[in-house]
Amino acid sequence: MVNLKVCLLMDCNELQTIMDGDYKYPLGVDYVDKRPVFIYLGYLGIHYMWNLQSIWKGPIDEGCLSNLRVLASHTCPNLTTIFTPNLLGNLRRLEELIVEDCCKIKSLVSQESTDLKHDYVLESLNMISLLDLPELVSISDVTSISPMLKSLIVHNCPKLETLYVNKAPAIKYLKIKGEKEWWESLKWHESESSSSIWIT
Repeated sequence: MVNLKVCLLMDCNELQTIMDGDYKYPLGVDYVDKRPVFIYLGYLGIHYMWNLQSIWKGPIDEGCLSNLRVLASHTCPNLTTIFTPNLLGNLRRLEELIVEDCCKIKSLVSQESTDLKHDYVLESLNMISLLDLPELVSISDVTSISPMLKSLIVHNCPKLETLYVNKAPAIKYLKIKGEKEWWESLKWHESESSSSIWIT
């Protein structure tokens, strides 16, 4: 687990979380490797995990997932959380996020992490794809997640009615691809402007 570089999880129907930071080893276990796991992991793909509720819960060691470049989640109908406060701080090299067909996702960032909304936590993230997320209502301020964000793809996310796209001067432009009807129904705040985005 320490030297793993690519991880693809499929059809693990009993798994509810990928990693539990609160897990306690049973009494009698003589040796436990205390090194942080997933230090070198660059790709994490999660497919058809019918009972998965979270990717990570509890505390996380420094260095865990610190080299992750791509996080992709496809068809996880019970997944409710993508990012938690503990997880966000380690994902500084994440470049691409794909979330598809996860019908219980309401926000990419869990509610308890609202205190991070003005910090550039995912500083390398440049592409987000959000596909078939019927309950998604918040991206949690995409520019505060990444000042380098260049591409946002949105398809069939009818409850996503607000975007925050013009709060970081480092962003020269943000290309958004989505349905015309969805784009025209977006609600903008006074502090927001579409002058720095392209829609296709």
